[in-house]
Amino acid sequence: GRELERPALRPLAPYLWTAWRRGGRPALHTAAPPARFAWNRLTPGELGLELTTLLALAAVGTFAFAMLAIELDAGELLPFDRASLDVADRLHTGVGEAAAAGIASLGSLRATAVAVGATILWAVSRRRAADAAALATASLATVLIAGISAEWVERPHPPASLVAVEGFGFPSGHAARAVAWVACAVVLVRGGHRLATRFAAVAAAAALAIAVAVARVYLRAEYLSDALGGLAVGTAVFALTGTLALVVTFVRQNATPT
Repeated sequence: GRELERPALRPLAPYLWTAWRRGGRPALHTAAPPARFAWNRLTPGELGLELTTLLALAAVGTFAFAMLAIELDAGELLPFDRASLDVADRLHTGVGEAAAAGIASLGSLRATAVAVGATILWAVSRRRAADAAALATASLATVLIAGISAEWVERPHPPASLVAVEGFGFPSGHAARAVAWVACAVVLVRGGHRLATRFAAVAAAAALAIAVAVARVYLRAEYLSDALGGLAVGTAVFALTGTLALVVTFVRQNATPT
């Protein structure tokens, strides 16, 4: 263009134009589709940032659970399991135990079922059937997968638990179910709220899920690796289900009428 008309560049203009026509332009056309795809995956809307985030969470959760299960297959405690119980013993107080028991109860089957059920009813009332179905499916799948995994690994709970425990410890059922609070927050604030509001609600729910996992360790009901395994299972299942719901909704909304 005009830049090539400058006196200093005029002698090189034919060569530069040939290089652009033969190399630069084809390279740009080749790079444009993947660059556009990457940009769309990192921006909100349609199958963008939401899908990328869900896939990342699913991958991290699946990987973390697999690694922990492999490590525990030998039957040995992980180094941070002993250290976390030692810290819990040193920090133990009567008030702390009561507070931890209250927080841990939010990961019980009853508490999470109430939260999930109320959120499903709210989603149905807003004609968001896909969200309701995904939340119900993920909640049920989390309970089943956590239970099956516990029977497979057969890891005992820590000795001298401060609360009643049953079954096996890995992965923590309470920690796995607590991820439902995050899913409920996502459903309740998805769309129609400011980004800051959505982020605050989801962050608070995530902090609650982590608090449930920590409380179970404080109560010596589970080892830290059990709690981390539970969070990993819940994260993977809810993220995978959310991904499927997002894709199905997108395809249905963009289907060509026949």
